Amino acid sequence: MKILDEHATAAALPWPALISALQATIDDSNAGMAGSPPRMSVPLADDAVWLLMPAWSRRADIAACKLITVHAGNRQRGLPTIQGDILVIRASTGERLALLDGPTVTARRTAAVSALAIRLIRAARAAGREEARSAHAAPTGDAAHASCLIIGCGVQGLSHLEAIAAILPGSRFFLSSRSPASAHRLAAHAAACGIAATAVGDPQAVLGSVDIVVTSTDATEVCLHAPPADGAIIAAIGSFRPDMSELAPQVIQAIGRNILLDSADAGHEAGELIQAGIDTRDLPDLFTWRSRPLPDVRRTVLFKSCGNALWDLSAALAATAAG
Repeated sequence: MKILDEHATAAALPWPALISALQATIDDSNAGMAGSPPRMSVPLADDAVWLLMPAWSRRADIAACKLITVHAGNRQRGLPTIQGDILVIRASTGERLALLDGPTVTARRTAAVSALAIRLIRAARAAGREEARSAHAAPTGDAAHASCLIIGCGVQGLSHLEAIAAILPGSRFFLSSRSPASAHRLAAHAAACGIAATAVGDPQAVLGSVDIVVTSTDATEVCLHAPPADGAIIAAIGSFRPDMSELAPQVIQAIGRNILLDSADAGHEAGELIQAGIDTRDLPDLFTWRSRPLPDVRRTVLFKSCGNALWDLSAALAATAAG
C-alpha cells in the first residue's frame, strides 16, 4: 500500500487531472457505475465531528473511504482544524492500494469542484451567446479570464485561487480575510506563482466589479453581506451544517432559486439555504443540472458546495492513476 503524505498527495492531484476525474465520476454516477451513501457525522465534542464518507466505482474497481475530523476550536489550540486520511482499496479484492492525506484531498477536491462548476456555468453562458449570435444578436464574446474576490484566505482560499487560476489563466484576484496578514500572505504566494492578486481590506469595495466571488471561511459568521453585480458566480463552500452560514439573507433573496448545488446532499446541510427557507428538492446539482437547468444562467448564480464522498473518490481515482 502506498502511503502519501501531504506533499505527495498534492503532487498526485494536478488540477486538470482532478477536474477531469470529477466529471468522469459524475458521468459514472449517472450511469449507475459509482455511488456513495449519505455522509455519517459522529459528534466528538462541542466543537468537533468525525466524518466518515465511503464511495465506490464499479468501472474503476476502486472504493475509498474518508475518515476525517473537524475540530473548529483547534485554531486557538495551535492544531490543524481538519485531520484524517482517505483509504483506497481494490473493490473486487479488498487489497489496500493507498492512504492519502485527508486534509490535502479535501482542500484540492473542494476547489476543483468549484472550478468545475464555474467552468460549466460559463460554458452554458457561452452556448447561450452562440445561440443569440445565430439569431443575429450582437456578439458579446467570452473572456478567457475573470476577476475573482476570495473571502477567507486560509487553506481553501489558497486552493481556490490555484484552481480558478488553472481553468481561467490570466485572471485577477482580490483577497479578503478577517486577518489582514492572511490576505497578504496569500497575495505573496500568488505573486510567486505568477498570479495577479491584491489584498483588500473591505471586500465591499470590489464586490460590484468582480465576475466570481468565493466564500471560503470557517462560517462562524456571515462574510458576504450584499449581492455582487448581476451575472456574477458565487461559490460558497465554508458552511456544511444547518447552523452555519456565510451569506446574509438578502444575498439569498437577490439570487432567488438561481442556485446550483454540488450534490443533493447539500439540500439538508447548506445553512444559508435552510435558514432562508429555500426548498432545495427541485434545485439542480452537478449530477442533474443537464436535465434540470438553472432558471437563468445569465443572472447571478450561487454554487453551494457542502462536499460529497464521490469527490473524494474522484481524488482517489486521479491519485492512483498517477501511480
